[in-house]
Formats: sequence, C-alpha cells, structure tokens
Amino acid sequence: MIKKFKIGDIKIDLIFKHKWGNKNSLRNRMDFKDYSLGIWFRLDKLVGRKNANQVKNWEKNLVNEYTFGVNLILCKLYICFSKGAL
Repeated sequence: MIKKFKIGDIKIDLIFKHKWGNKNSLRNRMDFKDYSLGIWFRLDKLVGRKNANQVKNWEKNLVNEYTFGVNLILCKLYICFSKGAL
C-alpha cells in the first residue's frame, strides 16, 4: 500500500508492505527472504525542481530525501520526506 501526500513543497510517501501481498512479485519475495527486526534511517540526494531542465546544473540542484523505516518480521513500513524534489 502506498499513500502520497503533498503539502506545499513537501512530499510525504507512506509505504506499507506485508508478507502476503503480491506473492508473484520477485521484489516482494526478496524483501521478505530474511527475517529482520529494526528501525533504520537513510538519506538520499534527489534533483530539485529549480532548473530541472538543465542537465548540466543538476549537481548544483540536489535536495535531500529522508527515509525512516521499521522492519518487523511480517511487515515493513517506510516513510519518505522530501522538500523541493521532482
């Protein structure tokens, strides 16, 4: 299940996966291949909206995307925040 929200320049994505969803998908089988518990954080760089048409200036126009995740044995939850990204 994926829910997307946009409040001004801030984009919020909520992603919830459980073990019984879409069993035919290789991605789903790989996500639940190992049993893991934990809370994690990841920081990614994305291209921002400002001057997005000029490919040469993309390295000057990077914005942060913050991802928080919770891994449980039977389900996973990710929350992604980004401000000013495409």
